[in-house]
Amino acid sequence: MAIYHFSAQMIKRSDGRSATAAAAYRAAENIVDRTTGEAFDYTRKGGVFGASILAPSEAPFWANDRSELWNQVEAVERRLDAQVAREINLAIPIELTDHDRIELVRQFVQESFVDLGMIADVCFHDFESDNPHAHIMLTTREIGPEGFGKKCRDWNEHSLMPTWRTGWSTHANRALESAGFTSRVDHRSYEAQGVDLIPTKHLGPAVTGMGRDGISTRVAEMNEQIEKTNLRFMNRQVELEVERLKVTGEIERIRKEALAEPSIVQADHSISIATLAEREAARYKNGIAATFGDLFKGKLLKENWNADFPQSLLQTLRWVDVESRAITMKSGSQIVDLGNKITLSKHEPDAVAATVEMIKAKGWKSVIVNGSDDFQVSLALALHDEGIRISLFSEFAKERYEAEVARRKAPPEPQLESASEQNPEPMPDPMTDPKFEEPPVDLRALEDRVLIALMQEPIKRARHAQRDAEVLSDYATELWSKLDGNNAPQGFAKIFQEALKDHAIIEGYSDEDLKSAQLRSHASDLPKATPEQQPEPLGLAAKLRRTCYSGSGQKPPGN
Repeated sequence: MAIYHFSAQMIKRSDGRSATAAAAYRAAENIVDRTTGEAFDYTRKGGVFGASILAPSEAPFWANDRSELWNQVEAVERRLDAQVAREINLAIPIELTDHDRIELVRQFVQESFVDLGMIADVCFHDFESDNPHAHIMLTTREIGPEGFGKKCRDWNEHSLMPTWRTGWSTHANRALESAGFTSRVDHRSYEAQGVDLIPTKHLGPAVTGMGRDGISTRVAEMNEQIEKTNLRFMNRQVELEVERLKVTGEIERIRKEALAEPSIVQADHSISIATLAEREAARYKNGIAATFGDLFKGKLLKENWNADFPQSLLQTLRWVDVESRAITMKSGSQIVDLGNKITLSKHEPDAVAATVEMIKAKGWKSVIVNGSDDFQVSLALALHDEGIRISLFSEFAKERYEAEVARRKAPPEPQLESASEQNPEPMPDPMTDPKFEEPPVDLRALEDRVLIALMQEPIKRARHAQRDAEVLSDYATELWSKLDGNNAPQGFAKIFQEALKDHAIIEGYSDEDLKSAQLRSHASDLPKATPEQQPEPLGLAAKLRRTCYSGSGQKPPGN
């Protein structure tokens, strides 16, 4: 399925980067920078499908020579902090043929950049994978027959970026339509589109390369889970739309039912509802899927009953059956909303609490309760606590209910203190009492907590500058403080460090950055790893970085 990705960045000397190195890397060529004498040889780099240069008609002949073009760019820039080029990265629809992909990008680049006076160096990558994309390096100065002129500040206007993003969406959809595909891309965010889906995280070249080599990464697994969740959600949306049409046709019947007295009735256990709940709940049983499952079930509750149910209730919930308007609890109890009547299979505490929340969401002020005496009393007491009027079928249940309400209202009788109360046993000391046991720690919940925090406030991309370690350290300290790491259970620090390390590697931080960054909170230091716990060397991305730059002292130009 076609996806939309369009991003832009400036290649700046202040980041330790050069136009010659970046161009050589993207085109997999060997370019010698005449201003420094350095040679950038990336002829062994894989994944490059092709490259071409598009230039205005008034540009000199050497503008079509990649080495000469970017050497001229470096020569004309005098400032140490000069912006030597602009780069555009965009994803190409996977449905198109190789020829159609190239023509699509060339037409877009010609109309959007070259016709404005820029020279564009276009490189096509990963056409054999599920992530075909293009890197477009653009010049920043006016060009004429005599060479480069002054900087064109108009190209830096912020208003151009939305125009370019919209233009790429238009060109891509036109190409998909011409090729006979119904899929389309949209440059707007899910929120702007009014689509309630979870956005995935852009993988980048390092993670994509690891995936090609069979190396699993946490961000790739997370994206896969998000895509599956979104697919299930979209399928459910279709079902909800069908259900909406059915409900629209029954508005008159529901209106008539609303005139009758609401009721709660004890009912038999439904095998079909239980089977569906067991099957659907199994998909959200382990790992990060459990967190997404709680969010998804909360959304279904919100859409069906137009109310935010407490988080404590979501944790006791097994599944929400939209078609049957049924809720299945982890205790096995089933609650079915039949309009003006709610059926409940068992009066377990979690089911009673969920029934009360459903009644509050429906806005009922009074209700009739019918079932066994124990069933009636349990529901009546819970509803009484919420100020809802109750009518009970059984006289015996009514007497029990009224007696319990009276008992709760009566003042407590004074009691003489026993010897044990006068001289209570001291609380066990965890430092000296060998029988003291720490409560168990839910490691999965701790890991989900860290992962969600990292997704909500992602690490900034490494800039390959001297301050990378400082930036990483500041980010870790702030995130640790927000998560209240100093007061977290045992084992939280290790989970925090491992998750942070994985995300830092994905965002391009090096071994040296990770070693230099002091991951400390303001209150106390994080535990230091013992020699046998020292982090293992980085994966394939770091090995490639060392191969490409061994002995050069250069930062990766395009990561």
